[in-house]
Amino acid sequence: MLQIAQKAKLSPANLSKLIQFGKERQSHHFTAADLSEYLQVTRRTTERIIKKLADHGYISTVGEEMTYQQGRPRAVYILNLPIYQ
Repeated sequence: MLQIAQKAKLSPANLSKLIQFGKERQSHHFTAADLSEYLQVTRRTTERIIKKLADHGYISTVGEEMTYQQGRPRAVYILNLPIYQ
């Protein structure tokens, strides 16, 4: 876990929270808004975390959801952490 945290430049505490988030959810798919709500941080902070994880292959985009008829679709992600699987 420490190697993943160092590689993705995340704190071990945040990585631990991400693993817990993945384990507690019934669905493995989530949006940035779901993660933001769980971590109690802003949406922008969550997007930065997702980008760091995506750059190293620890998170993947699996699709998009369109909750409203207008606006941009939201990306749907899945965790690819080796210790999570």
